[in-house]
Amino acid sequence: MTDVLSHKSRIRTPWKNGGGTTAEVASAPEGASLSDFAWRVSIAEVSRDGPFSEFVGVDRIIMVIEGAGMLLSANGVEHRLEPMRPFNFSGDVATMARLIDGPTRDINVMTRRQSSTAVLAVECITSKKLVEVDVIKNEELVVIATSGNLSIAEHDASLDGRQSIGCRASLANPLRASLTSLDAFHQHGPSSFELGGDGVAVIVRFRNLIAPISNL
Repeated sequence: MTDVLSHKSRIRTPWKNGGGTTAEVASAPEGASLSDFAWRVSIAEVSRDGPFSEFVGVDRIIMVIEGAGMLLSANGVEHRLEPMRPFNFSGDVATMARLIDGPTRDINVMTRRQSSTAVLAVECITSKKLVEVDVIKNEELVVIATSGNLSIAEHDASLDGRQSIGCRASLANPLRASLTSLDAFHQHGPSSFELGGDGVAVIVRFRNLIAPISNL
């Protein structure tokens, strides 16, 4: 199953520690809270220095997508986070952020350690550089367009069969879809597709460590 997720449909919610707000892009299981997700992707606006929320048992990836970046102190060690360079750290440790030169926007990926893992990749896509993406069993994929306009074409795609539900378009049937800046799509289950257009795509690949009951 594939869903196109419009940035216009996202609802901003407070950080766990109340120090800011974030907009969830996707999570598993769908509708999970901050205390029971297996994985979560969100986009945050950071306008001031301050601590990050603690998430025991959670591994995190953060990447600045707009702004000059930040200095992130994780467990007393300071790291310089520059735009479009992902940084991995543990949600167990005390973490403090200081902005380098004004507000930033960043992508946050969180995985509960015993149930899933994640890797993040950045792809610059042009008319001369298309990206082929395969999703295998026990994987889920979230792609975010951080700039430009991107197209998604599942192999053997048809232009028919699109079903819209509010701001979410179901890709239950193979088709071609498009993403503008900050739109995303979520692929659950085996698939093969092509990313085209002109822009930058952030590809987050989740591996489910707990096999479905049907596979046991």
